Amino acid sequence: MELSKCNLWARASGAGIDMEDSGDIATRPPKRYKMGDGTGNVFVACFDEPDKLVEVPVSLLEAMNCRLASLVRNTQPSVSPSGRQYFKAGPVMTRAMLITFVKSSAMGELVPCKGVTVAEAIKVFDYECPNESGGLPDAVSQPSAGLAFCKRNAGIMEEVASLCERVADALVQWPRLESIMACASPQEFGSDMSSSPSDDSQAMQFTATATRAWIRFADRPRVSAITDCDPVLALATEYPRWLSDGLIALGVMHYRMSLLDPEFGKLRDETSFKKLYSHVTTDPLGSFFAVKTDAFKVTSDHKSKRELTKGDKFCKEMRNAILNGIAEVRPYARAAVMLVDYTRLKSPACSRIFSGGCADESGASPERTMLKRALKARGVSVIRWTDVRDPQIRPIVFPPSWRDGSNASCYGPSVLLGFENLI
Repeated sequence: MELSKCNLWARASGAGIDMEDSGDIATRPPKRYKMGDGTGNVFVACFDEPDKLVEVPVSLLEAMNCRLASLVRNTQPSVSPSGRQYFKAGPVMTRAMLITFVKSSAMGELVPCKGVTVAEAIKVFDYECPNESGGLPDAVSQPSAGLAFCKRNAGIMEEVASLCERVADALVQWPRLESIMACASPQEFGSDMSSSPSDDSQAMQFTATATRAWIRFADRPRVSAITDCDPVLALATEYPRWLSDGLIALGVMHYRMSLLDPEFGKLRDETSFKKLYSHVTTDPLGSFFAVKTDAFKVTSDHKSKRELTKGDKFCKEMRNAILNGIAEVRPYARAAVMLVDYTRLKSPACSRIFSGGCADESGASPERTMLKRALKARGVSVIRWTDVRDPQIRPIVFPPSWRDGSNASCYGPSVLLGFENLI
C-alpha cells in the first residue's frame, strides 16, 4: 500500500486525519433517467481517454451494486458532439481499469488489463463496491495462480526501461563520480583534493580513470532488529549512513524550496511537510533524488557547498528534535525520517535487477540490455560486467547512500562504464 504524505504525517504525529466527505453519489436526491441505448447498455467515458467510450451492460453494473451503477441510475447523461449519450466514470476510473472492472465482474475473477496492476484493481473495486471486508467483492475472486494469469502490469518491461532511464540520468548527474574521475586526470592529478587529504584519499581508492569507472549496484541496506517500541527513535539513535545521507538530501531540497518561499523555510508543520513530500515524489530521478547532492564538499562550488551545509544543518535539526523530544519540531522530524526510510524500502533493488544470476552465457540480460541502451543515449558506454568480487577492483557504490562496509549492501554486480564521449 502506497504511503501518502497524509498518512505518513498522521503516523509521525500520532494523530488521525479527518477525511472530507466523499459525497457518495448514492446519497444524492435521485434523478430518474431511463438508462441504456435500447439494448440494456450504456456508454461510459473515462478521464484519461474521454473520446473513447466504453459500452457497459446496465445489468452487470446493477448486479455489482456499485458506485457506477448508482451514478448511471441517478444522474443525467452527457451528450457527445455526435449526439450519443454517455456517463462520466469519475476520477479513479481509467479506461483500462473500466475494462478490467467490466471483464472481471462478468467472469467472476479478477482479470487485469494491460496497464492495470492487481493492487490498483483491488483498490478500485473497493472504491466502487465497498464491503465490510474491503478489497474485492464476493462476486469476484482473486486471479488464478500461475504466470499464465496476469497479476501485474503487462507493461513490466516498460517499468524496467523507466528504471534504467532514471539510473542513467542519476549516473551522469552524480557529483562524486565526476570528482573521482577528475582526480585521476593527468592534468589535474591530486589538485582537486589537495586541500582535503581525507577526501583525496577517499577519491583515489576507487578503481577509476579520467575516462572510465567501475560502478557497483548495492543491495538495499537493512536495519538492525528493532525491539524498541518507537522505531523512528531507534533509527535516529542508530543513525545509519543511508539515513544521514537521505536527511541531508532532504535538507538540500528544503533549502532550495525556501529560496523561492522564505516563509516555507521557517515552518515545521504538516502543510510544509506535504510540500516537501510532493517535491520528493515528483523528482525526475525518483528514489535516486539524493544522488544529485552526493559530492565531496571540498570540490564543490560555492553554491553547492552552501547547499550541503544547509542540508547537514537540516539533518542535525531533525535528529536532535527526535532524540531530545523538541515538541514543536518532533512530528516534522519523525515524518522526515519515515520518508527517508520509506524511500529506502521502495527503491528498486538494482543489485538484484541487474544481477548476472539470470544472464546468458555472454552475461547479457534484458535488464542489462535496457540499461546499456539508456546509457548509450547519454553518451556512456558499457564496457563489461562482473558478478564476482575482485580484490584489485574497488567500484563506486550506487546508490551512494547505500554504501556501508559493515554489512552486505556493497555486494552486488559491477559494471565498467566508459565516459569518453562526455569528456
